[in-house]
Amino acid sequence: MKILTYLMIGLLALLMASSGCSKKEDSNQNPEVSSVQVNPSSVTVNGMASISVSANDANGDELSYDYFVSGGSISGSGSSVSWNAPANGGVFTVEVTVSDGKGEATGSGQLTVLAPVNNNPVISSIQLSPTTANPGQVVSISVSANDADGDQLTYQYQVTGGAVSGSGPSVSWTAPSQAGSYSVTVTVMDGEGGQAVSNGSITVSQPVTKITGTASFPAGSSGDLSNAKVSIYTSYDNWNNNNPLQYIAANGSGSNVSFELTNVTPGIYYLDVWKDNDNSGGWSFGDFVGWYGDGGLGAPSLTEISVQGGQTTNVSITMMTITGKQPGGNTKVNR
Repeated sequence: MKILTYLMIGLLALLMASSGCSKKEDSNQNPEVSSVQVNPSSVTVNGMASISVSANDANGDELSYDYFVSGGSISGSGSSVSWNAPANGGVFTVEVTVSDGKGEATGSGQLTVLAPVNNNPVISSIQLSPTTANPGQVVSISVSANDADGDQLTYQYQVTGGAVSGSGPSVSWTAPSQAGSYSVTVTVMDGEGGQAVSNGSITVSQPVTKITGTASFPAGSSGDLSNAKVSIYTSYDNWNNNNPLQYIAANGSGSNVSFELTNVTPGIYYLDVWKDNDNSGGWSFGDFVGWYGDGGLGAPSLTEISVQGGQTTNVSITMMTITGKQPGGNTKVNR
């Protein structure tokens, strides 16, 4: 009977011990996260913030930390880590899970990533050289621009006529065949949404066909050539008969003057310079005369001037004074 009693007491003690162990095992408490601090709370793109997690475990269990971020990346481990911000702006979250191996708790924080403010590029000048061109002539376009952010710049050109060749800040523009005023618009872009626009204008004019030159006395001779008459003739007979196609007054005064006959029709011409000192209306004694060619007053030899369309022909005339009748066939002097 005693043996049975001892067995029952032992069995009861065993049951009580088993019940106590089970109760002790069921008493684990999950860790608690009291705060998740992100410092600083805002950074620029690709910046860095620190994350500090405050957590405790009532059972004194060792804690592990697991992080998840909606942008960027985490460096380090444990309760304090670094958050590498992403390359784009926005508001991002971090979620941390704290575990004691039996239970877990979560907390979260927030980081604002500021995208840098983009500055538009600035165009300081647009230079066109030349600003007046003939049809088909090539004009240089040079643009000076800068970007405060150091962004790489691209250039886009628009013209109302003609054609642009090249790329970048320096290009060439070929003038169209039609005369007129043309505009060039350049847009400079920084690749970040910023841009600047500037304009320039170019005048295309049909080339002027003209004859230019000077008339002067040789060394040792002099006379006032102001308002001397510069004439062109279509034939020797027209010259000999004082029948000019076109004439102008020379520019300047003294022994050396200049002239410019514009809008000349392409062709063959003869040219002379005459100062009618006595206002007789024809070559006469005391007048100053000269022509394009050689020979003296007694036997002048005129040289043809071949005028090409859109070109300038330049000549030099040597002046002399009519001192009397001349031998030979110069009827302009002897008439």
